[in-house]
Amino acid sequence: MNTTTNTTAPVTVADRARSVRAGLFLGRGDTSTPIGLLSTYPDTPPPDPATVATLPIGRQLLTATTERDYRAAFVAFAAAWRAGGFGDSHCDHTDPLPDPGTCPPPYGDNTDHWARTAYTFDDGQVLYYRPHPDRRRGGQWHTITLTDSGASAVELTPASRRYGESYRDTAGLDLANLAAWIMGTLTGAAMAGVRYAAAVNPARAEIKLYLYGLDDTPGDGDDRATRVRAALDHVTTVTAHHNWTNPHDDCDHRFRLLPHIVSEHDGPDLRTHGRGPGTVTVVTDPAPFWT
Repeated sequence: MNTTTNTTAPVTVADRARSVRAGLFLGRGDTSTPIGLLSTYPDTPPPDPATVATLPIGRQLLTATTERDYRAAFVAFAAAWRAGGFGDSHCDHTDPLPDPGTCPPPYGDNTDHWARTAYTFDDGQVLYYRPHPDRRRGGQWHTITLTDSGASAVELTPASRRYGESYRDTAGLDLANLAAWIMGTLTGAAMAGVRYAAAVNPARAEIKLYLYGLDDTPGDGDDRATRVRAALDHVTTVTAHHNWTNPHDDCDHRFRLLPHIVSEHDGPDLRTHGRGPGTVTVVTDPAPFWT
């Protein structure tokens, strides 16, 4: 008869010190309530949403839409986390809970709050907190989207993003078609006589918008400067309607706009390279100075 011996070493205090922990809460900030803790064993994956979603009950936890469902799913998930060999768990429903304090507020500052990975139920949904590698810089809350039954199909979106008023109209467009859409909506007195071309770089999420005819404004320098300023303000306003911003992350945007006023000196060269009025060029160069 063959026998199998379990040679797994017991988890030590040192192992637990090296583990990754995640706190589970209700609400955010000073009024939040801790309901549980997850931790990993050595050489097991971290308790991030992609790992949690590998368990069916984990998917229920991440997609809970009521506090009751969130609590119930976590009770079952805590048991499954231990049984599956992922790590330890504490649940206020079954175990004495170590006091993790309160979770970070919506703006992400973890000073005097739990500073590690966290989940919470707030605003009718489950949110995930990912601390910045430099903990002095806090972290960000994210919404969680499970796109299919695959464990890797988890999308995290910063919860603090602010979307432009026309974002929904163009959300399904790639960068080239978005540039064409924007070019078609740049109308008004400030843009009279101006024609457009664009070069887009999806690798860098950048749109370079060429403005033809703006450099030909008649009159003295003051008249020209006034018109250029009005035109650039209009371009900035229109493009912002299709963008998103994040007050907690200056680098989080749908695209970065690079306006370029075409002059009589560079206009012929741009036309020679296929960037004349009415064109959209796609560039695949990750270098900062791709233009």
